[in-house]
Amino acid sequence: MPYWSIYCLYCRGYIADALLECLPASKRVAAAYRLLFRAKAGAAIACPYCNGLLGFDDSGRPQAPQPGWPVFRYGLAELEARKLADGESAATPLAEWALRHRFTQPGSHPPLTEYTYAENAPPMKLSREEIVFLRHWMYDEVHFQEGSGAAKRLQVEHGVAPADLGILIAAAIPDPAEQEAAGQGPAPSTVPQWPWTEQALHTRIAEARASLGDRQAPASTKVRATDA
Repeated sequence: MPYWSIYCLYCRGYIADALLECLPASKRVAAAYRLLFRAKAGAAIACPYCNGLLGFDDSGRPQAPQPGWPVFRYGLAELEARKLADGESAATPLAEWALRHRFTQPGSHPPLTEYTYAENAPPMKLSREEIVFLRHWMYDEVHFQEGSGAAKRLQVEHGVAPADLGILIAAAIPDPAEQEAAGQGPAPSTVPQWPWTEQALHTRIAEARASLGDRQAPASTKVRATDA
């Protein structure tokens, strides 16, 4: 495990052991995980004390992460397993275990009291323009038999696989009911605009994959095998 240790930029809690082995296994295979492991720019971890997001600059100094960096969070199951390995009983609250064994030098916040675990991570945040386009595209996908819609044509023109947009939808609009409502309509009243450069889309897809981890995309994001 990594040798780096840091003070949180926000709460000043001391992270002597990053406990990266307690990130979900599905997250530890991501390319961005290696950046975090080596204290390099390009990934962020949620502080176990205050939940603030921490990244590194190119020199390994802690900094606030840049927009679009994948965020890693501790898994509840992994922390529970570590607690037992440290000799605590299953009934011991994680916050008590962490303060005794792992995150022993809090600043303004005790450890793991209001923490957002990987299993409860919030949906990925997209810009308004991205969300508007994806809603257009979901409508076009559901109504493909009525003809190719404007958002669908833009997707094809840019050579983007439908599955890639499905990943963005699963990460940013995870509620199947909300997806279904966008697909059923009524049709959006605005003209869709393609909101990404090629590099920006690649970054967004990587961020979405990191956000989803081992969660499955809702069924309504699946696309027809015949789509471009």
